[in-house]
Amino acid sequence: MEKFINGLAEFVGMAPEHFEAAIPFFTKVRVPAKKLLLTAGDVASCLWFVETGVLRAYYLEQDLTLIKALDGNAQPVEITTWIVPAFGFLTDISSFLYQKPGHYHIETLEPSTLYQLSFQNYKELAALYPEMGHLTHERTFELMDMRVRMCGLRSAADRLAFFENQYPGITGRISVNIQASYLNITASTLSRIRNQRK
Repeated sequence: MEKFINGLAEFVGMAPEHFEAAIPFFTKVRVPAKKLLLTAGDVASCLWFVETGVLRAYYLEQDLTLIKALDGNAQPVEITTWIVPAFGFLTDISSFLYQKPGHYHIETLEPSTLYQLSFQNYKELAALYPEMGHLTHERTFELMDMRVRMCGLRSAADRLAFFENQYPGITGRISVNIQASYLNITASTLSRIRNQRK
């Protein structure tokens, strides 16, 4: 709990002792690896702060016209858009804020300890701490901007270096396929880049 209070207080920019009133708004949950917290098409009723573990958001690429023309057995491809380690937060932000069906699946990539914040509690907490609501939006835009900047790098090796700089120590904790999906490259390209570094 102390880690969470400190992390949340840092997120909001307040001293931890001033943020203890926020704790009752959250529900602590322990979730195994590969657990879906949200499925695309459902309404995101919660926002999750990560104390330990890693979350990801992804969608399924459904427009497979060209791929199906080449391979009749093609399956939808998972496109990872967000990877969130400890002391970050994740939800399908549009679905959560507007309470409408979302586009993303959200899952745990390893056993995780999360603090879950319901939409109703989020509204009450944002009324108590207005900076919480503002920062949720700001941090989401920061993550979006970071992803756009990374995807704008033409070199796959540069995208990998950017990723490793933003998420130090996470490489060995998530699969090559998920990392490659986040970097918008193939798993074989990612493996080749890593082999060239040796």
